[in-house]
Amino acid sequence: DGADEIDFTIDYSTDISSDLGVSVGVIYYAYPNAGDDNTSELYLGASYAAPGSPSLTVYYDNEFVDGSNEGSGLYISLAGGHAVPVGNLSIDLGASLGFGAKNDVHALQDLNLSASTSMPVGSLNVSPFVVGTYIIEDTVNPKDSFEIYGGVSIGLGF
Repeated sequence: DGADEIDFTIDYSTDISSDLGVSVGVIYYAYPNAGDDNTSELYLGASYAAPGSPSLTVYYDNEFVDGSNEGSGLYISLAGGHAVPVGNLSIDLGASLGFGAKNDVHALQDLNLSASTSMPVGSLNVSPFVVGTYIIEDTVNPKDSFEIYGGVSIGLGF
């Protein structure tokens, strides 16, 4: 249906000290069943090696980057998490709070709770995940809904 989404990400991450990491990248969001609604975002993030693994990421969607007519938008995510060992795996539990600014909307947007794991498969890293999202801002979803979704992330590091 129109909610199907495939994300393509190019990311460069590095540690700039023993406690501070940074990442920069671009994400292309493809909606194969929604016509011309595809978009892209540039992002910059920072993480700190402390209890709760705090991180802050700023995403910028610009109509000049993706060619849309929707206008520019800014999204800021404050996140944290904790890894829980389960047998031979580690389950990563996380939470994030998102703030959005686009056109006349400048407000808290969503609260996300997530669980994921990561498994090496040859030279790939396969990471199934599940996320529960509560939409806070009425202009995003007037029903103030809670949605659960999941997927699989496949990564190749080099």
